[in-house]
Amino acid sequence: MLERLIENWLDSASERSYQRCFCQMLTGQRFRIVHNTKHTPQEFGKDVIAVSPEGKLVGYQLKGNPSATLTPHQFDEIRSQLEQLATLALGIPGYEGKVPDACYLVTNGEVSELVSQQIQLLNASLVARGHPSEQIKMITRGTLLAWSKDLGLALWPSEMEDFGNLVKLLNFRGDEMFPAQILDPLLRHTLCFDKEVKSQELSRRVTSAAVMTAVALHSFSRRKNHFAEITAWTMFITYSIAACEKNGVDYLKHCKEAVLTARDGIYDLLGQLCEEASERKIQIEGDPYSEFAFYRPRVLLMSALMAIYWMWSEAEIWKRPHHKSIVEKLISANLPQKWLWGEGAIPNFLTFIWYSKKIAGSVNHDMMIATVLAALLQNKTGAGGGEPLASPYYDAEEVVQHQYRQFLGCQDPFEGDGFEGASYFCESLMMCLVRSNLKPMCQQLWPDFTKLSHERVVPDQPWQFGLYRTGDAATNETQIYPPTVQWSELQEICREHAAADVPEALKADPILLLLFVNVFPFRASFSAMKFLHREFDQTAFL
Repeated sequence: MLERLIENWLDSASERSYQRCFCQMLTGQRFRIVHNTKHTPQEFGKDVIAVSPEGKLVGYQLKGNPSATLTPHQFDEIRSQLEQLATLALGIPGYEGKVPDACYLVTNGEVSELVSQQIQLLNASLVARGHPSEQIKMITRGTLLAWSKDLGLALWPSEMEDFGNLVKLLNFRGDEMFPAQILDPLLRHTLCFDKEVKSQELSRRVTSAAVMTAVALHSFSRRKNHFAEITAWTMFITYSIAACEKNGVDYLKHCKEAVLTARDGIYDLLGQLCEEASERKIQIEGDPYSEFAFYRPRVLLMSALMAIYWMWSEAEIWKRPHHKSIVEKLISANLPQKWLWGEGAIPNFLTFIWYSKKIAGSVNHDMMIATVLAALLQNKTGAGGGEPLASPYYDAEEVVQHQYRQFLGCQDPFEGDGFEGASYFCESLMMCLVRSNLKPMCQQLWPDFTKLSHERVVPDQPWQFGLYRTGDAATNETQIYPPTVQWSELQEICREHAAADVPEALKADPILLLLFVNVFPFRASFSAMKFLHREFDQTAFL
């Protein structure tokens, strides 16, 4: 049955979606990806360039042709690209002037006999020009299926519950929020969090988990649900990092290449989000009359994602330089009114603030934080009226379901949970103000701040931070601050930024950590937010 699922996926996968999986398969065979195209005019004309374990430079030209046979007419469309791949020097940084040692035409379909003959003729012409024989080879559906089975299927969990979860993911329409709670056990079981795993086996299991993630995303990839894809690949990354740290495995040696490949895919997805958003007049999907309740959360989330895309590109390189002005135009200087739908919105808000400070730093940004903290304190203490905002363990969709439960006739997702008198993010907001040395503002807010219980969820082990849920493997801590405290003491509390509850490999990549807490706001612990504030807010006084 699992083999059939892989076949169905490969026979209907788009070029983009199977390209991500193909790169993970190469990584699983100890290839190192040095270039993975983003399908833009600024690319170098090659889909994938990798270095083999033997040190050979290999080029791959991918052709999406699911459930079909590549015809001579289709081959004519890519003939020149293949010939360039086989003969021209690369323009990729670090490999300028080098010609690939081997080249492959890759398709998730089959190749007709006539096309095979044309490739033989093309190779003969290359030999006549001094190139090696069989410079251009083929990887077709059969090879990809064999790789999938060898690198992935053999290590997938085979319990009926896991198989059922995979089928559930494949049966989604694809336009929904990604169901992280369903992928969670599949990743846990594939990466064997219930037992110790040696380095070589874990390396194989990471590749297996990557193949499974690509297959599980099939419905979402077909609908071009980029945020769902970002969510799933972010989970793959953090779970892989967690598995390495749990087992004491050298992350750089056994996991980093797979993570970098997934990371590169996420960057590409953010670029696609940018392209799509620039073509829309409003950030609404589907029927605006039924989607109105999600407009503000969606605008806030989109602002945060584009802010991450901007900071990521500024820190490394704009792979699509024209996107810079698009992003800056997309991210409005002001957020929509009533954007604070729940505490889960706070990481999105702070990401927006940190981006805004990098664009044009101003004390007004710190005053925005103070205003949000004041509103949250009033809401949580009951002074502002209205229903207390939900904890970050409830997303925008659940909040909307709660608000319109009588109209929708659905069960209340809160199930009687109350949120008054406790907060998960007031500490982080106060920390931002303390680090900006806004002592008078902090003094003004302190009386209400001390009325709240400040909740923290601390994993028993740092690697557990990378999981969707820690379950019983975490300690629920409550911090209650005294009515008065010395300013120097408060500064010292806020100065610390070690993030001891975060895996080292995740701290080494702050952009990924920032993305993780935006996708899963309940992971934005006080400790993690102090670390991220130090990384992304360069205007802080402390």
